[in-house]
Amino acid sequence: MNIISYSSAGMPANEVERQKATEASGLLNAVGDSTLMDLARRARIHCRAETALVCAVSHYNIFVIAQDRVRPGVFNRSTSFVSHLIQADADALFVPSAKNDVRFAAYPLVESGDIDFYAAAGMRDEQGYLVGAMCVTSCQPKLDWNIEDQDFLRTCAVDAMQKVSRKSL
Repeated sequence: MNIISYSSAGMPANEVERQKATEASGLLNAVGDSTLMDLARRARIHCRAETALVCAVSHYNIFVIAQDRVRPGVFNRSTSFVSHLIQADADALFVPSAKNDVRFAAYPLVESGDIDFYAAAGMRDEQGYLVGAMCVTSCQPKLDWNIEDQDFLRTCAVDAMQKVSRKSL
């Protein structure tokens, strides 16, 4: 019998400050915002993905703030792709096939067949803290991801953060 396990990405060194930034950003108060929902839809279509979402990373949870073709809700940070983006303080994460990536192969959404492809662009506040991400997913691997797709996803993430920043003023 093979036992496959996964390990959480862990918390970044600046987690306390990053958490305060998430709370101050206004992102957690933007659930269902029509502009963010439209940005998610545009990201899904442009990136040829099955789903798209804007999420906030807060404490031990991932909050779906806006989405297209995925259910809203709160998910466990320890089994999330975006936690790897946050922990690495990276601007982007691209996983062409999670089934073939040791970091993610045992994640419940991968094992169930709900996600194989994942890409995200980080959402930073004005001080540079990663407070969330614009993400796209598909249940099939995606090997044709290109720089244009990544740039579009980054633009959507920046637009989403600007919308949230204006709203929280």
